[in-house]
Amino acid sequence: MVPSMRVLCTTASSYPTAGRSPENLFDRFAKDDPSSVGNGLGLSMVKEACDSAGLELRYTEGGGEHAVVVSKRP
Repeated sequence: MVPSMRVLCTTASSYPTAGRSPENLFDRFAKDDPSSVGNGLGLSMVKEACDSAGLELRYTEGGGEHAVVVSKRP
């Protein structure tokens, strides 16, 4: 993260990601499990909203946790 950025929101989880690659995490219809009831749009909608608002959305992982972070650009 760039030092001048300000974190607005972070959500973290230790829930297993089932091997989903971070490269397609924000793609529409991306799902860990094709049989799940969700349609895979949630994070892609968050990404579009952040892009429209000039915010940065990123995924981090480490220490057994993964997180989605929303930051304000300078």
